[in-house]
Amino acid sequence: MKTISSAALAAAASLASVCLPLGAAAYADDHRPLIWKVSKAGDRAFQFRTGLRWSGLFSPSVGAETTMTASANGKDGSPEVPLRLWGTVALGAGATASGAWQVDAGAGYDPAVGRQVFSLSQTGQWSATPAIDVAASRTLEASTVAGQSVGLVARQSVKLDFTDIGASLRMDGFLDGRSRAAHAKLGVEKKLPRGVTLSADLSDPFSPTVATLGARLQRHW
Repeated sequence: MKTISSAALAAAASLASVCLPLGAAAYADDHRPLIWKVSKAGDRAFQFRTGLRWSGLFSPSVGAETTMTASANGKDGSPEVPLRLWGTVALGAGATASGAWQVDAGAGYDPAVGRQVFSLSQTGQWSATPAIDVAASRTLEASTVAGQSVGLVARQSVKLDFTDIGASLRMDGFLDGRSRAAHAKLGVEKKLPRGVTLSADLSDPFSPTVATLGARLQRHW
C-alpha cells in the first residue's frame, strides 16, 4: 500500500482530532455541525467517517474517512490508517404530503492510490399506501485513478417496507461502464418477536453461473 502524502494526512488528522471528542453528541442530532459515524464494513472491518457540516446555501459538508481491519485469529489487521477525503453539497430538495426527496453532488479523494471521484445522487422516501413505505436512491459516479481514463458507475436501490407485517424487500442494481459488468441483488427481511430478525439475499439472480444465496438470523438484546 502506498504511503499517504503528508499534506493529506495532516489535513485529515487535524479534522479528525477536532471532531472525535465531540462526535457522540454530534451523531445524536443531524442538524449539528459535527459529523461522526461508525459503521461495519466487513467481518473484521469498520469504517469511521468524521467531518463538518454548514447550514445555509447548498449545505456543504467536508471531512475524512478511514476503514480499519482488526486483527483476529492470527490474521493481520490494517498495517496503517488509510485516510480518504470527501465533500458534498445539496443541489435541491423537496417535500410532499407523502414523502421527501433530495439531490446531492459529491467529491472524494484517496491520496493512497490517487483516486478522484465525483458523484451525483438522488434519494427519496414516501408512503405508497398506509401500509407500504418506499425508499429509493440512484447514483451516477465518475472516477479516475492516477490519471487513467474516467470510468462511470451507476447504482440504484429500492426498498419496500411492509409496516403491517414487519417485513421489507430490497432491490439493488449496479452497472460498471468501464468493465460493462452488471450486478443485481434481492433481499428480504422479517422481524420476529423478542428482537429476532430473519433475512435472506440473492445476488446476481439472473446469472446461473455466479448466483449466490445467503441467509442470516440475528437477535438484539
